[in-house]
Amino acid sequence: VSTQSTWGESIGDKFNEKADMQSDREEAIQATMALYLESIQALETVTPEDMHILRRYELPPQIVQDVMEATLILNGEDDISWESAKVFLTDAYFFGFFLKRAKSNNRRTVEGDKLSKLQRYVQDSELDPINVATVSIPAAALCKWFRASFEQAMLQKIMDPTEGITIGMLKTQLFELDRRTADEQNATQGVEQRLTALQREYERRRDDLKSRYDQTMEPLQETFFEAHYQFAFSGKWNTIHQ
Repeated sequence: VSTQSTWGESIGDKFNEKADMQSDREEAIQATMALYLESIQALETVTPEDMHILRRYELPPQIVQDVMEATLILNGEDDISWESAKVFLTDAYFFGFFLKRAKSNNRRTVEGDKLSKLQRYVQDSELDPINVATVSIPAAALCKWFRASFEQAMLQKIMDPTEGITIGMLKTQLFELDRRTADEQNATQGVEQRLTALQREYERRRDDLKSRYDQTMEPLQETFFEAHYQFAFSGKWNTIHQ
């Protein structure tokens, strides 16, 4: 399987289209494994002098900065600044810890949030190992590694969507779902209570207005009828005496 031509492609997409075919499944697994082993070989060619030169940057080229950010994200670091990258690139950490772990961890599980963060770097056409190599050989090796790790993780996710999901994660998701449901129910109850209160306030004001109307109009009506009666009586009295 040719590995150089697969960097710009998503092996996961190829596999997803023909997931029902065992031969394609095996081919996809072998292809991603080949990419990962190739990235390990590239990392093994990096020398302490290469790392020393890379660490000397006070402000690295943007393409190197991007490679290191993606590498740190995949490595589980929260701080992806250049200062954090220089610690990662020290001989003690890179050769004494990272490289050994990378060589023994060729089927690593990558959490969903890391995959989401890495998506931007993987889709950047500038972050191609061959292109990065024109600026920095060790950065190009790390570029191969994070891309190969991403491809493996995506393929693993397609083959087993529940891979990496623990009971604790499921409980957390269930708790969050229950909390949101309770919040929505409380919000609904709050609206219903508010509508009931508004209805009662409307009825109270209507009754109050009606009471005020009755208190105002009844005396006026009595005055009107009394005046009308007096006027009518006065008119009849004058008619009789004419």
